Amino acid sequence: MSFTYTRDIPATNNNPSSDQPNMKENTNSIDDLIAVDHVSFGNATGGLHKQVHYVSNQAAPGVGSAVGVEFVNSVAGLLGTVSSLFFQNGTSTKQLTNLALTTSGTNYSITTPWGLILNFGFNAGAATSNAITFSTAFSTSVLAVFMTLSSNSASGSQLSVRASPGPSTTGFTGILSTAGFGFYYLAIGY
Repeated sequence: MSFTYTRDIPATNNNPSSDQPNMKENTNSIDDLIAVDHVSFGNATGGLHKQVHYVSNQAAPGVGSAVGVEFVNSVAGLLGTVSSLFFQNGTSTKQLTNLALTTSGTNYSITTPWGLILNFGFNAGAATSNAITFSTAFSTSVLAVFMTLSSNSASGSQLSVRASPGPSTTGFTGILSTAGFGFYYLAIGY
């Protein structure tokens, strides 16, 4: 997409009628440019965003402490290497989309831009007491651990988190009433 625009029109010593074609082109280009991502002139919602286009592979712009900016850069993450949205202010840069997945065997984790950590995975349930080590330790605390059996044939087996000691920032123990049934888990914390 390209917009024609002639700077410094009308020129100081020119008769405005001489610059009229360029002034008309400039005026139309401004309207066309605004209409790409905004509702344009002559509308009650004029000036509001319809969408936002970003140019890919932009370096972090570097901003002052009272300013925030969004930009797009390509990074590897859950969806492969794709354009991802970032936010930067004077103190940090946060990736907002296509977050990185940390793996350790059948254990996985994702850390959100606001610091919430999701640890999840699968355990084969080979014993009645199954130690789980999170792929990313929680820095402060575990808020909740959820587990579910992986097989319908496990319908009499019970599954729980060991109460004492309970979940720690680095893992938990999944207790099965009958060994041999795998289970999935999700732990949430920060």
